[in-house]
Amino acid sequence: MAVHSMKDLTASLPAGLTIASVPARGDHRDALVSRSKEKFQHLRGGARIGTSSSRRKSQLLAARADLQIVDMHGNVDTRLRKLRSGECDAMILAAAGLDRLGLERHVTEFLSTEILLPAVGQGALAIQTRENDNEVIELLSHIEHRPTRRAIEAERAFARKLGANCKTPIAAYARTTGSKIEIDGLVASSDGRKVMRSRLASEYADAGKVGEELADSLLKQGAELVLEAQ
Repeated sequence: MAVHSMKDLTASLPAGLTIASVPARGDHRDALVSRSKEKFQHLRGGARIGTSSSRRKSQLLAARADLQIVDMHGNVDTRLRKLRSGECDAMILAAAGLDRLGLERHVTEFLSTEILLPAVGQGALAIQTRENDNEVIELLSHIEHRPTRRAIEAERAFARKLGANCKTPIAAYARTTGSKIEIDGLVASSDGRKVMRSRLASEYADAGKVGEELADSLLKQGAELVLEAQ
């Protein structure tokens, strides 16, 4: 078996592999880590925000066009070191990643989904196996969390319908209440000047159909033109 961050998996899996188990989701939000300890809305104009994510860049600029986005790569420790050395004034990291590494003390602010809608699958884990490995799949069924699975299926279907990859500035977050699924989806231009966002709530038994329907609604509004312009 292999354990992945769900947001790092491609929307379609290679032949012969399957996501055998999806445990309960961690924190889905993005977190601001600021040198000055100032929250997002209080950062000075022109502040340099470190991130390598086009999804984050577009939404940050949509919320505050006066910020500078600095390309920032490396693992979490490397990024935090770059922040301390002054390469940027603040950076955006996945809250779940910081929590799993025991680094949540560095968080200045957990950003709401109204400011920064998360990546598809953010906060969730995917345990991948060979699709015919029935013994391992049975063992992993004991840590399966069905509500998380359904939410992730909706988000990943949304991304597949849009033809998105890890560099595409799209975002989605779904949650379940009983049989109901509610999902927010977003498509944006890389400069944040064009942001298309919509929400859908549905009782569909097939979670994937909910994600596809939301993607269809954005495509009818012109999302394809935004994506093609990247």
